[in-house]
Amino acid sequence: MKKAEDLETRSLVEAHRMLHELRMHQAELEKQNEVLRKEHALYRAVVEEQTDLVCRWLPDTTLTFVNKAYCDHFDTPREQLLGNRFKSWLPKETQEVTQDTIERLVNTKLSSIRKEELNHDSQGNPRWIMWSYSPVKDDKGRIVEFQSVGREITERKELEEKIQHMAYHDLLTGIPNRMLFADRLGIVLARAKRNSKKAGIVMLDLDNFKDVNDTLGHDVGDLLLKSVAERISQALRETDTVARFGGDEFVLIVPNIEVIGDAMQVVQRVMDRFQEPFFIDTHHLVVTMSIGVAIYPNDGTDYKTLLKSADIAMYQAKQAGRAQYQRYKKA
Repeated sequence: MKKAEDLETRSLVEAHRMLHELRMHQAELEKQNEVLRKEHALYRAVVEEQTDLVCRWLPDTTLTFVNKAYCDHFDTPREQLLGNRFKSWLPKETQEVTQDTIERLVNTKLSSIRKEELNHDSQGNPRWIMWSYSPVKDDKGRIVEFQSVGREITERKELEEKIQHMAYHDLLTGIPNRMLFADRLGIVLARAKRNSKKAGIVMLDLDNFKDVNDTLGHDVGDLLLKSVAERISQALRETDTVARFGGDEFVLIVPNIEVIGDAMQVVQRVMDRFQEPFFIDTHHLVVTMSIGVAIYPNDGTDYKTLLKSADIAMYQAKQAGRAQYQRYKKA
């Protein structure tokens, strides 16, 4: 009997001890959960005030969190975003990029992937965003969510485009410069060779342009050059190119022609445009040009030779009295 009472007593003590440990464990868990709740609240408060776009989403792209910057960028209330799949309202090309990103994060050990993406704001204006995608894992290393952090880089992209444009275009007139001309001529010659076509290279030089600068000043000269570039451009076909090599020297590419006469028709249209005088400020200017024409492959098959042939033909036009064009003639 005594042994049974002792056993019961020990069992009660053990039960009380276990109950005490369980309560202590529960208290510790509650304490940890409170710390986590505070940290989570702090995280959300910090993220909420960021200017970067921040969102979290499930593998099926259902949004679980968006900060204020994200809502403002897409001009959409938070309640309309949360619980919805953001892929459903993204453009098709962006959907494909997002799906590819998800698959790469799932199938690789990458901690993050950065991508530049072109989005549009609520007004339809293009906005470049640098997105950083990263997986959110549980304590067993399984991906449960994804997080995207986006920073707008529209100004940077616009600056890059401006620098790119400046590198390939004449600063005064805005038309292609020598570098872009060389690139396009290389493409035209390759296509002409492949398709057994001809191409025209036309060198144009304004007659007596130095007199304009000397008598009316360089400001008037610059305005005249801009107007000249506009008139030449208006006379060209959509596939033609006009470039400024510097000073009063312009060069044309007339691609994809069957016969030499096709190039001459373009040249004649340019000359016809110059029948009308130019009105620059208060000045009434009559402008003529000396023009030299070289034909691929008759007068050369490479950039250097064709330009030299066109240049020689242009000087032949000047020697013949200016205000005309000449085909290249071998000496």
